[in-house]
Amino acid sequence: MKNLLWSAVLRSVLLLLPVAACQRGTAPTTRAGATGFSVQGRLTSAVPGTVISLKSLANAPVVLDSALVDEKGRFELRGQVPDTALYRFAARTPGAPADSVRTLTLVIGNGSAQQIAGDLRRSAATYVVRGYAETDQLQELQVLIRQQERRVQGLERRLVAANSHPDTMQVVQRRYYQTKTLFRRGVRQFVRARPASLAAAYATAHLLDYSIDLAFIDSMRTRYEQLRPHSPYTKYIGAKMRLDASKVVRELGSEDFVLPGVDGRPVALSSLKGQPVLVYFWWPAQRQFRTEAKQVHQMCAEYAKQGLRLYSVCLEPERAAWQEIIAEDSLTGVLTWDPNGKASYARFPLRSIPASLLLDAQGRVIGQDLRGESLFESLIDLFD
Repeated sequence: MKNLLWSAVLRSVLLLLPVAACQRGTAPTTRAGATGFSVQGRLTSAVPGTVISLKSLANAPVVLDSALVDEKGRFELRGQVPDTALYRFAARTPGAPADSVRTLTLVIGNGSAQQIAGDLRRSAATYVVRGYAETDQLQELQVLIRQQERRVQGLERRLVAANSHPDTMQVVQRRYYQTKTLFRRGVRQFVRARPASLAAAYATAHLLDYSIDLAFIDSMRTRYEQLRPHSPYTKYIGAKMRLDASKVVRELGSEDFVLPGVDGRPVALSSLKGQPVLVYFWWPAQRQFRTEAKQVHQMCAEYAKQGLRLYSVCLEPERAAWQEIIAEDSLTGVLTWDPNGKASYARFPLRSIPASLLLDAQGRVIGQDLRGESLFESLIDLFD
């Protein structure tokens, strides 16, 4: 089941972010050089000669620095980094099995000075890291992810238990989508509160949905290009947004979009301004697309009470066939006809059909190419 993949995705993120328990607002006891970083600390239970290293998270890791623990468990790492980024701290006892290596992720930036304290016999998640706000913020993000993972795992168990009870399963699925929506809201709130942080850039790049959160990601991309132009996360977001930039609809512009309605009279998209609108382009060329279109119309009808308007654009070549489908499937909403999509393709850079644009009450594009789960989550995000 597709739903069951979500916690696996979160777990993969957590593997990347095994951050220690951070203490915020504590002044460092040492200061890094003006052009470099320092990481020092003490690990109890560490034998002299325990290897401490700091590596990049790239596919081919680069070692920033390494050191040996002294007889009191102390160590110090120093160096320079090309840009503030995530790095892997590791403590390895010589001759010990690979699974005994203690690792955690730190944000390293030039000018930072961090201190680590912990017991080598215990999990690195129990270590205390002080001295750098960027790592503190990374810890906050990890807490958000872990909370979501626990929620999703609980809902997965309920989904499995409800598998033979369609009504119960529908309720659990809706709760599941609501939970995912609340998580994305939490991530957006996290990003807004600390837009200049590396953790915010990471969250924007990897924890948001490029269809549902399109407008938000695009706005943050602009900020990151100013604040962190060399960050790998800024580059990742930029690459995703530029992957097919000509197909991204950021605004409708001043030109209106007018198509004939069921009665043949022209219906302007601008006539719906002032309310959220889903513009849905569909073509009943295959049974599965017709079924999907019927479900979308029904979903929009449910949200009509909360103010959603549907501007349905059918690309069926024959007008009589389109009207027959409307009657057979009991379609409602603002129903318009664009034979073969001539006007639609001329007005919008549509990737494929079905396609959709979600507009807010001011007519701004806040979602694109929403289908299935992503459409349902977007409507929950907008109205629930």
